[in-house]
Amino acid sequence: MFAESFAQPEPVIVLAHGSRRRGAEDVVHAIAGEVGARAAFLDFSEYTLDAVVGELRAAGHRRAVVMPLLFTSAFHLRKDVPAAVAEAERNHGVALRATEPIGLGTDVAELLVGQWRKAHGHRAVAESVGDAVVYAVGSSISGANEAVENLAAEVGRLLGVPARAIFATGGGISVAEHREELGQRAGAQAAPTAVLPLFFAPGLLLDKAVDLPGTTVSGPLGTAIAPLVTARVAALTGWSAADATAGRWYEERVPA
Repeated sequence: MFAESFAQPEPVIVLAHGSRRRGAEDVVHAIAGEVGARAAFLDFSEYTLDAVVGELRAAGHRRAVVMPLLFTSAFHLRKDVPAAVAEAERNHGVALRATEPIGLGTDVAELLVGQWRKAHGHRAVAESVGDAVVYAVGSSISGANEAVENLAAEVGRLLGVPARAIFATGGGISVAEHREELGQRAGAQAAPTAVLPLFFAPGLLLDKAVDLPGTTVSGPLGTAIAPLVTARVAALTGWSAADATAGRWYEERVPA
């Protein structure tokens, strides 16, 4: 990283993985727009971090903050993000510093539950579903899946029903297999399962978990994640939410 003062607010770049799924990129741009930031992607997009940093440098900026739009401390955060940051710094002479990712804290569990309730009403959960599933991508990095399982336990506590994590990759059980397992255990058709996707935007992996019999699924988090993005940037920079509201994160000014 470049040794340079960050006394003044810098532009913020929301850095997502990217997806081949139509419409996914638009959602990330909407999230970035909600907090006055720029969107960039590690893959599947022309809006690479290098390209976005190049545009900022052309506008006169020499510093910027990168907000990884990722949940877990897994391969993308440990390898891909540092590599993309180093490349952009090297190519454009812009000093970048990265915030913490969104993570898997209690605020994420509360947001997932809030989105599910918004999608399916505020009836007593115990009367409408029998259990819950947090549906995530999955990772081979040690500890990443366990952190999602801890998140699922918190989601279950908030909903008042049993909950587990299910992963789209890595050979784990699918949502459909989970439903079949419940039915066999109960000896009859099990009560509906609440599926809470741990996804920011639509994606091909998310498509595998929707429209399954016996489930009530909420959509990806979308712009509802914006307050958490604001909080992660504020934790790094000390900027307040008022700074974001005033649009100070991305002012087109040329540093002296």
